[in-house]
Amino acid sequence: MILDTMDHLEQYRDAYPKVCCALQAMQAYTAESYTRGRMNIDGDSLFLLLNEYETANPVEAEMEAHRQYLDVMYMVDGSERIYVKSTVWPKSITRPCDSVDDALLADSDSDSTAILLQTGSFFILFPRTLIAQPVGELTELQG
Repeated sequence: MILDTMDHLEQYRDAYPKVCCALQAMQAYTAESYTRGRMNIDGDSLFLLLNEYETANPVEAEMEAHRQYLDVMYMVDGSERIYVKSTVWPKSITRPCDSVDDALLADSDSDSTAILLQTGSFFILFPRTLIAQPVGELTELQG
């Protein structure tokens, strides 16, 4: 996992050139110019899924993890608290990962870690990291 701001993007360029390319593409968006949908950068190996949503209660949020893809998030505007944990420790898997969706789903539980994304920050999640999203501002899960 990496949590940082765009001010420090260059320090990741050598280790993660495609991630930096995606983040540079994301940085072009503002709250006023943002549109939802898929934007291909390099076919299926590098693309953006642009989303806009209302946050929900983290206790009810479903967690998701990938085997193949990294999740790279950039907060265009506002703030959001997300919850993460390793797939080594999920208490309740609701759907195992399959080759079609590349997504394992699990229930949220009390030992997830809260991360705050703020305007201009980015978050990189490597495979096998569960994320509960979208969630609101609660700082503690009950489970």
